[in-house]
Amino acid sequence: MTSADPKLFRVKTDSQKLRTIVDADGREVIVKGREDEEQSKKLEEISDLLVAAGYFRAQIKGVSPFDKVVGGICWCIDSCNVDIDAELLFQEDLSIGQKISLTEKIVVVLPEMKCPHRIEPHQIQGLDFIHIFPVIQWLVKRAMESREERQEYLCSLAVNKFHTQFKMKNDSTGPRYKGVAAIIEKYKTQSNSQDKSKPSEKLLQRVEDSLLDTEIETKEDKDSTMQADDIIFAFEKYSTDSDMNMKIEKEKLQRELQQVRANKAKLIELINENKAQIQSYRELQQVNVDIPSDQVEIADKLKDLYVTYESLKEKEKKFKEECKMQLAELQRSTEDSSDNDQDEYDMKQQVAELSEKVSKMKLKLAQKSRSVAVLERKIDQVPGRDELAQYQRRFLELYTQIAAKHKETKQFYTLYNTFNDSYSYLSKELSLLNSILDSYPEAMNSQASKEQFIQQFENIVDGVRQNKYKVEQRRNSEKFQRDQLSNQLTSLLEQQRQYVMAQKQLSAECHNYETLLKQAQNSTS
Repeated sequence: MTSADPKLFRVKTDSQKLRTIVDADGREVIVKGREDEEQSKKLEEISDLLVAAGYFRAQIKGVSPFDKVVGGICWCIDSCNVDIDAELLFQEDLSIGQKISLTEKIVVVLPEMKCPHRIEPHQIQGLDFIHIFPVIQWLVKRAMESREERQEYLCSLAVNKFHTQFKMKNDSTGPRYKGVAAIIEKYKTQSNSQDKSKPSEKLLQRVEDSLLDTEIETKEDKDSTMQADDIIFAFEKYSTDSDMNMKIEKEKLQRELQQVRANKAKLIELINENKAQIQSYRELQQVNVDIPSDQVEIADKLKDLYVTYESLKEKEKKFKEECKMQLAELQRSTEDSSDNDQDEYDMKQQVAELSEKVSKMKLKLAQKSRSVAVLERKIDQVPGRDELAQYQRRFLELYTQIAAKHKETKQFYTLYNTFNDSYSYLSKELSLLNSILDSYPEAMNSQASKEQFIQQFENIVDGVRQNKYKVEQRRNSEKFQRDQLSNQLTSLLEQQRQYVMAQKQLSAECHNYETLLKQAQNSTS
C-alpha cells in the first residue's frame, strides 16, 4: 500500500480561506477571509466560555463554528430569562435565509438586553470571533448572574413555603416568645447553683402563660401589644454579643467550606486524570480492534522478529563476555607459557575462529534489522485514524462543493429552458406576423380571398389562445404545488415550534417536580 503524502492535507496557518456570505440583495457571495492564529484562539476561548457556562455542545468536534457560536448565543439569551419581542429558535443545518433571519434577530435583541457591545449580522455570518468574543463574554456573565438570582429566589421561596406549611415542636410559641426566652436565659439569676434548669423552666412557663394572656388581651386592647414589641426591641438591643458570635461562627464555617471545596477540586482533578487514562486505554483497545486481518499477521511477524532480535542481542552480549573471559584466560596462559610457540599459534587460531563467529553473528543481526525496518515501513504506510478522519473531512467538503455546483447547474438549465421557450414563442410570433404581412395585399384583391384570409387569421388566433391556455394551466398547476408545499412547510414549522414549547414546559415541570420532591423528602426526614 502506498503511503499518503503528508503535504496533501496539511493545514496552513494564517492562510486565505474562501467564505460564503450574503449581500444586501440576498445573494451568496464568495469572499476571501483570513484565518489567523488570533481568530482560532478566540474561537477556543469562546468554546471554553460556553462549556464553562454549561453549554456542553460547544465541545463537540463535529459541530461547525457557526452552530457553536450562534447556538451558544441563543442558549445564553434563553438562560437570561429576559422578555424579548422575538423568537430565537435555533436548529442545525439552517438555510441561508434562516441564518440571516436568526442573526438579525440576535442583533436586534442584544440592545434590548442592554448589552454594552455592538455587533453586526455580517460579523456573525463571517465568523469574526474577535468582535463576537466580548458579546459572548457579557452574555455568559449575564446568564450566570440570572442563574444565581433564580437560585436565591427558589431557595427563599422553598424556605418560606416550608415555614408556612410546617412548624417545629420547639417553635410553637412564636418568634416573640423566643425573644423573651432568650432575654430570660441571658439575664437569669445565678443564686441557685444546684439545680439551674428547673427555676428557668418555671420562669419561662410563667412568662409564657403571661404572654398568652396578653395575646388574648390584644384582641380587646391594642396597647398591650406594645409591651411585647418593647420586649423584642430590648432583646434585639442587648443581643449584639450573640450576633458577633454568630458572625465568627459563620466565618469559621466559610473557611471550612473553602477547604472542603479545595479538597473537592483535588478529587475532581484526580477523577479526570483517571478518566483520561481509561479513555486512552479504550482508544488503544479500539485501535487494536480496527487493525485489518492482513495487518494483524504482519504485526505478529513483527513481534516475533522483535523478540528474536532482542534474544540475539542478549546472546551477542553473553558471547562477547565469554570471548572476553576466554581472551583473558588465553592471555594469562600465554604469559605463563611464553616460550611455547605452539600454544601461541593455537591461541591465535582460536581468536580467529571467534572473530569469524562474531562477524557471522553481526551479519545475521544486520539481516534481521533490515527485515524489521522493512516491516516497520509497511506498517507506517497504513493510514491512521487521524489521516482517515482528514480524508473524511476533505470528502465531505468536496461533496458540499459538488452539491452547490449541481444546484447552480440546475438553475442554469432552468434559465436556459425558459429563454429557449421565450425564443421559440417570439420566433413563431415573428413568422406569423411576416406571413400575415406577405399575404395581406393578395387577400385584399377579392372578396373570397379576403374571407379565406380572415378565416385563417381566426384559426391562428384560436391556436394562440389554446397555447396560452395550456401555458396558464401549467403555471396554475405549478403554483398550486408551490402553495401546497408552502402550507406543508408552515405546518411543519408550527409543529416544531409547538414541540419546542412543550419540551420547555416539560423541563420546567420536571424541575418543579424535583424541587417539590426534595422539599417533601427534607420535611419527612
